[in-house]
Amino acid sequence: MNTIREPEKKLKLHLHRRAFHHMNRIKPGMTVRCEDGLVWLTKSRDLQDYMLRPGTSMVVGKRANILIEALSEAEVTIIYPN
Repeated sequence: MNTIREPEKKLKLHLHRRAFHHMNRIKPGMTVRCEDGLVWLTKSRDLQDYMLRPGTSMVVGKRANILIEALSEAEVTIIYPN
């Protein structure tokens, strides 16, 4: 039996230094990947903050709101789960 796989849904962001991007009610499995620059990420109900450098990513494990701040010019890719 053949399985048809949907393409990944991606959002590419260019953030200027000190710019913010806020996302509400993110579903588990979404990935935030830093392509270039340096970004700071915080999730609701999570006491830890995350620093993402080029080539690093974080997978959201629980439904949450997230805030991404660019600490330098940054390129970020958001990958939504299928």
